[in-house]
Amino acid sequence: MPFVLRKWYLDCVTPRGDAFIGYWARLRWDIVRVRYASTLVAPAGGEARERLTFLPVAAPAPSPRGLRWRCRRLGLASAWHARAPAIERRLLGNASAESGAAWLDASEPGIAWDCLAPAATARVRVRGRTLSGLGYAERLTLTLEPWRLPFHTLHWGRFLARGGRSLVWILWESDDDDATASTRASPLPATPPGPVVRPPAAAGGSPGSACFVFVDSRPADVLEFAPDRLVTGEGAQLTLARERALRAGPVVSAPLRALPWLGPRVPPAFLAAREEKWLSRGTLVSPGAAPVAGWAIHEIVRFR
Repeated sequence: MPFVLRKWYLDCVTPRGDAFIGYWARLRWDIVRVRYASTLVAPAGGEARERLTFLPVAAPAPSPRGLRWRCRRLGLASAWHARAPAIERRLLGNASAESGAAWLDASEPGIAWDCLAPAATARVRVRGRTLSGLGYAERLTLTLEPWRLPFHTLHWGRFLARGGRSLVWILWESDDDDATASTRASPLPATPPGPVVRPPAAAGGSPGSACFVFVDSRPADVLEFAPDRLVTGEGAQLTLARERALRAGPVVSAPLRALPWLGPRVPPAFLAAREEKWLSRGTLVSPGAAPVAGWAIHEIVRFR
């Protein structure tokens, strides 16, 4: 069977900065079958703690109003109530296909992105702790081995504020970008200085360079991007002040690398891929609207 990875990402940040991140994933690849679920809880001013399981766990369940996710093994009961329209895009693959995650054929390499809740109110009860705030939920379907992706660096993030305001970004850096990037990012975990990407004029540039940005669920062009600043062609501007790191380390966690039927099949270079995930205070300024303050969760993933 070809490579098929389906992955959920869900989060919630309270007004004071307590953060929750949840993952659910299922991998099918030839004879390999792996299920995975994890939670990360980062209290404001406290240490982030992760918990994971490889035992069977039900996936998040979408509903007309949002979605719910319950997992007894992780001590989790949670709900997201959407406050903005969903976003569906094919990020990689046949551009002539209709949008939406459901149409992604496992026999065709590609990435389908289904952002069910770009902005939501969320309530998460996990291991006796309750978090209530603004949240986000997306589902990704990958039918291409990640070490074959046509880019070496991924920038992803979401910013949420009161009134249902949101900004979501996905930017890729490929080898083709090297000649035009205004500044190269410094190695993790240092803060990259200045812009690290000069986005293409439209979402899709070269095969390995792309930019997908949505303001309040509507697509937007990008004029400027840096880890602490994003400016759209429509005049929206997001600025971020890094609050703290939520996670920094290998993309493939130690328990996953230790799986005897998975590790030998994955190239060592991909096992060395690293991510840095941040929680940041942010301010979004849009033409004709008052500035709004909120929280952003964002990351940089370097695959090589």
